[in-house]
Amino acid sequence: MSTIENAVALLRQLVGQQAANKHLKDMVDNIVSCLVLLNSSRPSPQATEKLRSVLREPFQPLYHAYPGPALQLTSAVLSNILGEKLSDAYIHGDPKLYAEWDKTAYVLLSGVLVSYPRHIYLEFYYSCDSRMLWRSLQVRSDLAYYSHG
Repeated sequence: MSTIENAVALLRQLVGQQAANKHLKDMVDNIVSCLVLLNSSRPSPQATEKLRSVLREPFQPLYHAYPGPALQLTSAVLSNILGEKLSDAYIHGDPKLYAEWDKTAYVLLSGVLVSYPRHIYLEFYYSCDSRMLWRSLQVRSDLAYYSHG
């Protein structure tokens, strides 16, 4: 099972344990239905926009109800975007797709920043693989250099 699948399973288990959380269960189902877009090697701009819409607002109640598991899922999705999606777009020389994935990572991080106090965000940041974050920043600077050169 992948890290994303493990995080989704944990959230589903926690939300399913409380009958009063029908609204949260529907949110998790909606998020999961959009996460399949991560399996696409070249999603359309509309598909990545749909993914971004699900990764920001619908996550907010989950961050408050189940902070640990919600952050675990966010970290797994972010790791996938930074470790695979941005690199693949860069390697294939597709600046538009790279920009779509970059915006998606930004939306995901923005949602965390809005939802959590600074100390919790820093714990999340340090829990992510710093090599992936560094590689993403390096790829971004290379892409900017070559697209303007």
